[in-house]
Amino acid sequence: MLLVLAIGTVAFRQAIHETWLQSFYRAVVSSTLTGLDTVPRNDSARIVTIFLVLAGISIFAYIGSLVVEGIARGVIGGLWAERRRRRAIEALRDHYIICGFGRVGRRVAEEFRHQGAQFVVVDYSPEAKAAAEDENVLFIEGNGTDDDDLRSAGLERASGLLAASDDDADNLYITLSARAANPHLLIVARASNEDASRKLKLAGAGMTYGERTARRAHEFIERATTKLEKRIELGYQNTSSAF
Repeated sequence: MLLVLAIGTVAFRQAIHETWLQSFYRAVVSSTLTGLDTVPRNDSARIVTIFLVLAGISIFAYIGSLVVEGIARGVIGGLWAERRRRRAIEALRDHYIICGFGRVGRRVAEEFRHQGAQFVVVDYSPEAKAAAEDENVLFIEGNGTDDDDLRSAGLERASGLLAASDDDADNLYITLSARAANPHLLIVARASNEDASRKLKLAGAGMTYGERTARRAHEFIERATTKLEKRIELGYQNTSSAF
């Protein structure tokens, strides 16, 4: 754009012999498509004006195309990433669902990654979403108390679920929904007290843990890992027998 303005200023100066400031002014209003205050006095000035107008149109069209392309790439890229994420979740079988990606949830996820177990996280907080993106974790932005969100996480196909919400009522609701949808599911739930623990077990939780006994959540990892190893061993034996 600066080159166009420089050429236009010199050309107007040579064509109509105006001052440098007036020539620069003509170049600016012509190339930026803001209009002309006077009609050029001769053909040379008209040719320069036509050149600047066409150059201005081309420059602004190019800038506009870059802006549109950037927006389109962001939208399409986001849609494509979302589609790949959903397809990856739909392909999961015998995986684990972590409802709540706080301290314990992240610790369990870390152990699952270490053991090579597949899992998906369900949480609605921006902090959890950012942490999941940083750790490249399959993530559903939703609430574990919502049946649709649990189904989106593949509840019917899952092997285990960790209800790690800070709210006992939420964990109770998650446990009831999960047990109703999958009677064979391994469920571990967080409980703030003994009464909540008792109710969660009545609702279908296999194990509970509290703020002071969060290590019990790691039993979920050990049992899940044992099941994973048994499936791998069984698959190996079946493959060997085929030969």
